[in-house]
Amino acid sequence: MDWLDFGRDCYAGVTFNGLPDERRTFIAWMSNWDYAREWPAEGARGAMTVARRLSLTMVDGRPQLTAAPVLPDGVVVESSADGTWLLPDAARIEITGRAGEVELIVRDGPKAVLSWTPEEVVLDRTAFIGIDDSFPSRERMPLPVTVTGSLTLVVDRGSVEVFAAGGSRTLTDLVPWNGPVTLVPREPTTRESIAVQALT
Repeated sequence: MDWLDFGRDCYAGVTFNGLPDERRTFIAWMSNWDYAREWPAEGARGAMTVARRLSLTMVDGRPQLTAAPVLPDGVVVESSADGTWLLPDAARIEITGRAGEVELIVRDGPKAVLSWTPEEVVLDRTAFIGIDDSFPSRERMPLPVTVTGSLTLVVDRGSVEVFAAGGSRTLTDLVPWNGPVTLVPREPTTRESIAVQALT
């Protein structure tokens, strides 16, 4: 049996009624009952995932469910002189390269770290403490043997959604940033391997 999502915050997904089979579209609650009741009362208390177009694709010799984010056209966001990006409220990030690491940082606050190799993607949010003891976590998403390619990230002020291996692997986690988020590439990741768009 395959996981639909390797993160901790993609729950009770449903597909939209009335769409053709080739446009089967999925959306889920972005939270987790382990800590949903402990989430701060002010501001947003979870959200829905981005809508995802579903299809079946042959991966590692068998059909597997793949998901592609349904997103509006974006506006290119240029990097700063130091090779970092100050992210807009909602961003699409495309990353190429067989292995690397990026940090998602709030000034004077905790950071989330996304790293990847040909074998797996890891999202580390262990720095985020204070909501509930069960919240800090490190998610590992194994990648298929036969599919390579870029990562697509959808990042807003409260979450990270990762699409890898042509959408055959997804990972969704809440990340409660308390201000503007900066994307910082770490070696061997370079600014040339990252493209950021603001979602309008």
